[in-house]
Amino acid sequence: MPLETWNSLAAESQSPVCGSVPGNFSGDPMRSYSLPLIGLLLLTACGSSDESVGNAAENTNNSTDAGSTNTGPVVEVCEADETQSCLGEAGCVGSQTCVDNLSAYSACDCGSDSSGSIAGTSQDANCDMNGYWAVRKLSLPQDTAIGSTQPASAWYYFRIEQNGADFTILDSLDCGTEASGNATVVLTTQTLLGLMTKNNQRGRTGTFAANVDHCEFSIRRQYNRLGMAASVLPEQGSQTELAEGLEDRIEEAEDWDGSGYGGIAYNTSGIITGVRHAIQINWDSYFNDADFGHMPGLGADEFTLRMEYSIAEAVTGTECGRLGLSCQLLLGKAIVIPQADNAASFHLLGRTFEEATASDVLDPSSPLNTCYNIQDTFPHADSI
Repeated sequence: MPLETWNSLAAESQSPVCGSVPGNFSGDPMRSYSLPLIGLLLLTACGSSDESVGNAAENTNNSTDAGSTNTGPVVEVCEADETQSCLGEAGCVGSQTCVDNLSAYSACDCGSDSSGSIAGTSQDANCDMNGYWAVRKLSLPQDTAIGSTQPASAWYYFRIEQNGADFTILDSLDCGTEASGNATVVLTTQTLLGLMTKNNQRGRTGTFAANVDHCEFSIRRQYNRLGMAASVLPEQGSQTELAEGLEDRIEEAEDWDGSGYGGIAYNTSGIITGVRHAIQINWDSYFNDADFGHMPGLGADEFTLRMEYSIAEAVTGTECGRLGLSCQLLLGKAIVIPQADNAASFHLLGRTFEEATASDVLDPSSPLNTCYNIQDTFPHADSI
């Protein structure tokens, strides 16, 4: 989207809010990201949701030149004990801390469970998940307020190791989403930085095995949270159904993007203009579905799968570009349509770290750039 469009959206985001809380939008450069798994929002009234809820933000600084060595006066590039996300050895996802008199970050630490090269051996070379993957999910929820489907893409980075028929996700990044239709919902860069590594899917398991003329794929159900502590999640892999909403848990909200509101901020433009702050718990899983044409071929390095998902959420605050209807329509819930072609596409970036970085998608110097590259290389569309 052109920069002029982002600037226009930023200007509208600073308009009076629905209620008495002043706008907190920072005007940071934005990419086309929207609420993960939610598609567009089913929208109702503002009510009393214009209050700030939650704990202090876990702010992330995106300073560059992290590994530089100063030969002259010390230039402060970070704050004492500040941490940021990073990609370490062989593309693992880790963190680094501000060191050297605030002039640089430490080496990227991924932890012993994640560091090291991928060393798996699949049961069949024709059905092999070993490698580095970009994933685009497409959800097709119904927006009953506007009366149309609102396609929403969500992007991820997966580093996967497979032994036999069993594979494990070693690391992941949540690379944001983009919704289209009668309205668009986007995130600021600060919001993306706040959620990018909060739901690392490290340890998620599945199977990928040959079956005559195709590969059979299965994966453990994954629960994620937005703007809430990890302790709210059900046991990973369980079949726990979610509550219809999270209104009774708003006091547990965390401010992930430093907006002053609990949850994360969703900037909306189009028929509805404003900023919606919300918390969420969701889950997803992927599988073969011949009826929808999602059958990974033998030896394929790109394939699609059917997706199941569910969400529970609550709005913690709203800001309005203009008072009136837009303000009243920023509160609501998504309607999941199970019979729609909700799906996920997998794209192999490389079997080795060297192959993946040569693709110009995986940027070992920056998780944020990697996410931007994934979105740009596998762009949003209203079909998978």
